[in-house]
Amino acid sequence: EGDILYSKLRPYLRKVALPDFSGLCSADMYPLIPNTDIVTRDFLALALLAPPFTQYAVENSDRNAMPKINRPTMLGYRMKLPSIEVQREIVSKVKQIQTKADKITALQNKAALEMELFQSALLAKAFRGKL
Repeated sequence: EGDILYSKLRPYLRKVALPDFSGLCSADMYPLIPNTDIVTRDFLALALLAPPFTQYAVENSDRNAMPKINRPTMLGYRMKLPSIEVQREIVSKVKQIQTKADKITALQNKAALEMELFQSALLAKAFRGKL
């Protein structure tokens, strides 16, 4: 609880989790405990998902068949951190945008389903000669 889980395998897949419970994780994940004096948990999670870190992780991965970033390399990544207040503002804005994107996706899915149902009904009528 309060940790960030980062999957060290195939960093190009950008797998980050923010569990809200205590537990154990796979050996294929790094549990990270943010220093909340300098970085918020949510901001660090966003940073781990951002293209600059992903590029760093991919470029510094070991192994070819199943790329993996090792802990010292991961912890060697450096970035400038805005103030905690600015971090919170950034996270808030990203969450607002994500909420809007989720609503748009839901509307698109609903419209696609309605279109599919309409087409099926229309074709059924056409084949029965009821148009």
